[in-house]
Amino acid sequence: MKHAVVNGTIASALGVVIGGTWWPLIGTAGAAGYTWWLYDKALKKAESTGSVGFQSPTGLGWKGLAW
Repeated sequence: MKHAVVNGTIASALGVVIGGTWWPLIGTAGAAGYTWWLYDKALKKAESTGSVGFQSPTGLGWKGLAW
């Protein structure tokens, strides 16, 4: 997640330099904030249902799936 936000910010900063306006950076900040919120919401839901990813502090990872 952090990687995507950093890359988006760098690309947006280049847009500011090329275009001479701050709108690309403003739009990127809004999109990054929404993406972060959405990811955090999904992660919390996954942890509460036991369907967590490999970065979960519970350590269940993919083991909780009924294959």
